[in-house]
Amino acid sequence: MMSKKVVTVNQLNFSYDKVPVLRQIKLAVERSEFVTILGPNGSGKSTLLKHLGRLLLPPEQTIFLDGADIKQLTTKQVAKQVSLLSQHNYYDYDYSCYDIVMMGRFVHMNALKGESKRDVAIVEQSMRATDTWQFRNRAITELSGGNVKRYAKEHNKTIIAVLHDLNFALRFSDRLILLSQGKILSSGTPEAVLTVENIKKAYDIDVTLEKKNGKLYYVMPMLDA
Repeated sequence: MMSKKVVTVNQLNFSYDKVPVLRQIKLAVERSEFVTILGPNGSGKSTLLKHLGRLLLPPEQTIFLDGADIKQLTTKQVAKQVSLLSQHNYYDYDYSCYDIVMMGRFVHMNALKGESKRDVAIVEQSMRATDTWQFRNRAITELSGGNVKRYAKEHNKTIIAVLHDLNFALRFSDRLILLSQGKILSSGTPEAVLTVENIKKAYDIDVTLEKKNGKLYYVMPMLDA
């Protein structure tokens, strides 16, 4: 039976030039989850993402992908199962929904030839199967979080993103991991993590939380009088 946990991190610590960046990071990501890593600048978000994508090699027996030590896998093997997105390649550019899905084919492509007719056919088939073909020419930022998450779940794809925009994370994520000073301050559903207290501790800003139909809808920074 296939395990629900696709990524497991056990007590990850990391330093740059003896300066601690990640401290005792322990987490698990389930298959088909959309998980977003949040935190202020310097909190360790990008460094954690690099470890999860095997761009930085962790110590042995620290990060596991489907039960296998990630240190023993290739970057290509990791990319076939987990999509890792930073805000720089996901939010700051108006990629179309079609472009984002095609990115999932990059690990299967010939680097010199680019996308093939088969890649184009697979992308169209996948988007039609998830009823997102109609959005193929729309910017990914215009797509509802529900559609993105539905695609991930129906294709058994796990997505781990690093974002700066709290409301964007709220809109798209199944679960949030909030970092502060290299440690996990809070982990859970968006409503559980995005509290006034947690945001104040992590970002040192005051916010108000707007709700719609009883659910967290928008995080609004409070303006100084």
